[in-house]
Amino acid sequence: HNDAIPILIIVAQFRGYVINTLTLRDSSSSTRPMQWLQGFQTLVEYPLGLGLGVTGQTGTRFGLLGTGQEAGYFTVTGALGFPGIILYLLWFAGVIQHSLIAYRRSNEISSGLSLVVLIAALGILINYLTAPLHQSPFTIYVFGWLAGIAVNQSVLIRKHGS
Repeated sequence: HNDAIPILIIVAQFRGYVINTLTLRDSSSSTRPMQWLQGFQTLVEYPLGLGLGVTGQTGTRFGLLGTGQEAGYFTVTGALGFPGIILYLLWFAGVIQHSLIAYRRSNEISSGLSLVVLIAALGILINYLTAPLHQSPFTIYVFGWLAGIAVNQSVLIRKHGS
């Protein structure tokens, strides 16, 4: 189980992606600081959010706020405020926790799937510093489906033992 994690970290593309994300060196980095400032200002002004459809691409299309194009967390906070971002992060924490349980205690196939979900969840949380994943419906739908499988596997393990 533990030998797969160092291999993923060593892969140059993955490492480069993480470095470029954290240092703001990718193609849209020049707009991020402005978007982050706007997102923080919106969160302070509207701690309960402005409602669904006001932020992100949808908001921009209809001439509304549009916050979060380059910062996924601010898409959530702009729409749903502090309660929304807390629930969002708790959902991811649950997926990570259950994936880790299933990774450690499942059979080979379920363990591998759980590792993929675990790594994807962490990657999504990092990526949300830059852009919301829901801009790629295929990715977010498949991730949600796989996360559900990993959580279900963990629940079954807890219920029936490994």
